[in-house]
Amino acid sequence: MEIFVGCSSSEDVDSIYLESARELGKIIAENGHTLVFDSSDKGMMGELYRGVKENGGKVISVFPNN
Repeated sequence: MEIFVGCSSSEDVDSIYLESARELGKIIAENGHTLVFDSSDKGMMGELYRGVKENGGKVISVFPNN
């Protein structure tokens, strides 16, 4: 399953949210799903990405066209 997640890319976020984002990424990867996200490596988005990749998951990055 491909799962889209949109969340903060701000680095001014409480650590509990950063930890939760990384844990969500881990859960996505461990269950064989693919993360679809907006390609930020900062804040919650970055932690989510790292959680997926560190656990062998697949990521599809999208770049919004404004």
